[in-house]
Amino acid sequence: MTRVLTFLAILFAMVRAMAIGVGISLSFDYGTVSVAYPNRTVDSVLRVDGDEGYRTMMRNQTWTRPQDEEMYYTPNIWEPPSFPTQVTRLEMRQSCVHPPNSALHGMLEQLKTAVVTHTGADMDTAHIVFPLNPSISLTTALEHSTRALNIRELSNMHWATIAAAYYLSDLRDSGCDRENVLLTVDYSRAGIIATLSGECYGMTWPQRTFFDLNPVIAGTNITDTERIVTLFNTLISHPITDWDGENLHGLDKIVLMGELGNTPEIRTMLRQALDAGPSGGVLEDKLVHQESPNDPLFVASAGAAMDSMLSRQPS
Repeated sequence: MTRVLTFLAILFAMVRAMAIGVGISLSFDYGTVSVAYPNRTVDSVLRVDGDEGYRTMMRNQTWTRPQDEEMYYTPNIWEPPSFPTQVTRLEMRQSCVHPPNSALHGMLEQLKTAVVTHTGADMDTAHIVFPLNPSISLTTALEHSTRALNIRELSNMHWATIAAAYYLSDLRDSGCDRENVLLTVDYSRAGIIATLSGECYGMTWPQRTFFDLNPVIAGTNITDTERIVTLFNTLISHPITDWDGENLHGLDKIVLMGELGNTPEIRTMLRQALDAGPSGGVLEDKLVHQESPNDPLFVASAGAAMDSMLSRQPS
């Protein structure tokens, strides 16, 4: 009887693990993890503050903005990596025989332990997102760390911006009558990242980003509001393009992200930026309603978890 009960417990844990989706968002100073279930509910599991090694590692990366990669993020034009680029990536992966990056490994280990404790099931897959497009060296380090932690399947194809917008969309399997112009703002003690994207029914394509990791915050007080407002104005003053390459003007949605996404400071800066243009006085109308589990701190990991869960369901 004991063996039967043990077998059933293991079987239940395996089935449960296959049904859930895990999303991890690795920010500059911390990581968050969420779990999504087949009924489309999401649990915000844990935030882990990174140690000095983690924070240094994240700041020393070469991060890529969508405008740096020309047409790569335009939805109707996809440029696969060239053959030399693929060879270079393969050589980097093969030459990386060192142990996993300790700072990254430690962060992921804490987040995995939290998921196992929370769900009672092993975590064998996760959708991992970053603030910006990561470097090859970082994705290679990530592959080594996840392999060491027995995370056998790994998706790290999306930015946190895409994951956040995905969870807040209605996720209907339908065509796009009209693409929305989406502004996401990730605000934390590390600085600010703002991205302008096209979005429709969960599909999001970032097109322009600014990020400023200078120390703009003392506690939660902005020390250089005027500079950030100017960056916002520059970002939103030019149109983006839709699927057909036509210009999209204006602003339809604003999603707030990060540990300070709920603070009055970020709303003040956004309001000042919008009031300087044709969208004055409409901030509250543009802000997407966000509450747990898609509050600013966890919205990226929640979206990644939902995407992970849906990708594991039978088609």
